[in-house]
Amino acid sequence: MIITVINGSPKGEMGVTVQSIKYLQKRYPHVNFIIHNIGKKIKSIEKNPEFLKQIINDIEKSNGVAWIFGVYFELIPYQLKRFIEIIMNETNIQVFRDKYAFSLSTSAHWLDTCAHNYIQAVCDDLCMNYRGFFSAEANDLLIEKERKRLTLFAESFFRAIKFKMPAVRRYPPLQYSQWEYYPSDTSTKIDQGDKSIVVITDCNNRDNNLGRMIAYFKECFVHPIQEVNLRQIKINGGCLACFQCAYDNHCAYEGADDYNKILNEIILPADIIVYAGSIEDRYFSSRMKLYLDRSFVYGHIPIFKGKQMGVIVSGPLSQVTTLREPIENGLDWHQANLAGFVTDEVQNSTLIDKQI
Repeated sequence: MIITVINGSPKGEMGVTVQSIKYLQKRYPHVNFIIHNIGKKIKSIEKNPEFLKQIINDIEKSNGVAWIFGVYFELIPYQLKRFIEIIMNETNIQVFRDKYAFSLSTSAHWLDTCAHNYIQAVCDDLCMNYRGFFSAEANDLLIEKERKRLTLFAESFFRAIKFKMPAVRRYPPLQYSQWEYYPSDTSTKIDQGDKSIVVITDCNNRDNNLGRMIAYFKECFVHPIQEVNLRQIKINGGCLACFQCAYDNHCAYEGADDYNKILNEIILPADIIVYAGSIEDRYFSSRMKLYLDRSFVYGHIPIFKGKQMGVIVSGPLSQVTTLREPIENGLDWHQANLAGFVTDEVQNSTLIDKQI
């Protein structure tokens, strides 16, 4: 039996989650676990098609796929999100069809189900046989009853492959609309006084629904609105889970890219913050996830306490609980007030204007 392991940890072989797989390797020597450390090698995978080709070839010859990761900002790490975007655009996507799959995470059990729900939705989109998830804490391999729980889970997965047990699809395919939003004139503007407002977006096209919704929002106010376009600032990489920031909130990337300067000087001083993005697979883009993951520099501080937050979404938001739930829970933990979501799926320009 062959299982291809997609390891989303940026630490690669040194990550905590992959140790559970190595334990299973020793426990079940007849199972060949092929580990790909995509979290550590995501830049190489983006640049070199041969890396991706090898992963696809291994999945094709496998009986099952294990998606493994630590939980980052209530979801999978940016690096794994980026990998999923890449494979969703691949012509060889059919190699995933009917493959058995499970997900395995390490976390403090804080919204880890959001991450596993996302992976199940992706597996459903890839027409895989998703057989559940295993959620562990960092020291579980040192506890006998947790090792037993892991082995029982693995044996259940192996049995499903052996007997070709069917899986039940939970997430139906997303239904996208080609409807186009066009805003009205903003004859009456809001005077926000000394309140500072910033829009955080990954929008790369001003002539689409998202671009027009952002433009209308900015036009609603008397004073200029700041915008941080994540595609136009230098961000060298995703969170490394190095925990260097745990002592004094200084990131390992500090001084090497623009992230911390933008976060500290533009975003955190704002009174009102709006996320604006398009749905890509079952979440925002990996670029937006990259921004959210790097905010772990203040991971244990409610940095948005008392701030007003809003979310503008282009895409079928009502079909994507794997976007809404993590955002809602994350902002709740940060003690921010979520004013609400606005989405173009209502297909009514006048209504969207009013909601904005």
